[in-house]
Amino acid sequence: MSAGQAYKFAVSVHIVLCSNLPTKGNFDNIIQPPLWIGTFVISGSELERIARKLVADSGKGRIAPRAFREAAPTIAEQIVRDADSPLLQLWGKSRNFDEFARDVIVHPKLLTVIGALANVKIRDGRAYHAGLIHTYGYLFSWLPTPYGFKRERWLNHAIEDGLGIPRRTIVAEPRAGTLLQNLSWCLAHIALNDCPAWKRIRTTPNDVPAALRDLSFDGLKTRRITERVNLTDAGGRRKIELCTDLVALHAKPNRQADLTLIVYSAKDAQQGGRKLVSAFTTETANIRALCHSQAMGRNKPIRPRYNCYIEGFPSEPILGIRSLAPQRRLS
Repeated sequence: MSAGQAYKFAVSVHIVLCSNLPTKGNFDNIIQPPLWIGTFVISGSELERIARKLVADSGKGRIAPRAFREAAPTIAEQIVRDADSPLLQLWGKSRNFDEFARDVIVHPKLLTVIGALANVKIRDGRAYHAGLIHTYGYLFSWLPTPYGFKRERWLNHAIEDGLGIPRRTIVAEPRAGTLLQNLSWCLAHIALNDCPAWKRIRTTPNDVPAALRDLSFDGLKTRRITERVNLTDAGGRRKIELCTDLVALHAKPNRQADLTLIVYSAKDAQQGGRKLVSAFTTETANIRALCHSQAMGRNKPIRPRYNCYIEGFPSEPILGIRSLAPQRRLS
């Protein structure tokens, strides 16, 4: 049995098991079923095959939501469930261009259909909804970068193991909840603890599984790099704050190098306060230059990183203030 046949078989079993469940809107009093069966998890190569075929089959038109749901039902199901989630509001704007690979990350047709399923205006001029592109969008990216495929972060357990949360929580096909909501919940505890929007949203209904909602993030060791600039454009002058939270992940005996989780967020009055932008792991050795004392201080060249989009920010860096807070434990 090929990988594609195995995926379709697993999905067909899932559909049979769910066929007698209530339709959308009547799930309040039941436990959501797992989005995949047994030990099978969709592979990166299968995701790429699906993405390329959807784009090719669409010709000069758009990808129909029905075609996407038939090609990737377990992913589409998650996106539809995200449509009513307030956790979508925690994300800012992102570019769809990789500065190292010098190419588009996700085919725009795929992002358009993802936005349609989520009932979200995914594109705003040159920018996209950061949460949707960095989760489901990246799953369907076939762009090779110097650091590998962007989908890989949702096809392994590095973040889960490092944060000490159950496996199959922040992956392409989680046991419960959705990739975007589960990820948003974890990242907000790290980067948005001081944000009024997060304090309000965390008490509203969502699809985050109880096991994750009850999990404590206390004790995680973090450092924050804060960059502040004054941006002047046609709309006037406003303050921009870019934050890079560096989370020391729990070491694993079989891991060759220590890993750090980078959580990037941006605070811009035009976006309604601090918003999440991106998250990924890197070897701890790679962040030493970021934290070097010579990189801190006033009159430092600052620009948005990790595909963050700030309306009106010029292509060249702006001089501003960069500071590094001492390591602390989340509480």
